[in-house]
Amino acid sequence: MRHTGYADAKLKERKRQRDWNILLNELVRFPEDSFVLYNLGMIAFERNRWQEALDCFQRSMTYVGKSPSLESLQRKLFSMIAWTHQIQGNMQESLQTCNEGLSADPEDAELLFRKAVAYRYLGETMEAESCWRAILGLRRAEKFCSIDQGIYGHLTRRNLAIIARERGDHSEAETQIRAVLEECPGDPDGLRQLREIIAYKNIVDSSSVT
Repeated sequence: MRHTGYADAKLKERKRQRDWNILLNELVRFPEDSFVLYNLGMIAFERNRWQEALDCFQRSMTYVGKSPSLESLQRKLFSMIAWTHQIQGNMQESLQTCNEGLSADPEDAELLFRKAVAYRYLGETMEAESCWRAILGLRRAEKFCSIDQGIYGHLTRRNLAIIARERGDHSEAETQIRAVLEECPGDPDGLRQLREIIAYKNIVDSSSVT
């Protein structure tokens, strides 16, 4: 069975608006409902309405601590707040949010990934690499969470490959890209990078012979 209800962009937006209206009505009834506020934030995020999304996420965070059953939602909120700050160019605020979330769960892979991205934009490449490498040493979360599983593998390895190439470590870059291709066979970007790395190494090898 294939669910194609969100394949059409116009239909997807109509459904978003339907959900938005339902959630706004719920918010009138339950103004401190963290889950309602989170979902409003996610719709605003999908619509690229960054400040509106951030406001909803932060309001949700204000109330989420009142219920121990919402621990997974709190973890996701830290990540979405950090990500939205990054989109807005507020890297220091993003780092602060990541550190706050990681103080509660040092093995939160999504927050480590966001922290690495913030460091990368701030030009602190060694710190970014350290965060991404830490992710590769983690076991995939057994507790309930909503996370792109690629963070535990190919998404992180792609970034490590870029950093390795920048510092001229093409062997390390090749190792990371081959691991990406094992996870994502036929990936166009991975294949392109692998061709570039091999071509560069061949040029270096031929020049060293002459």
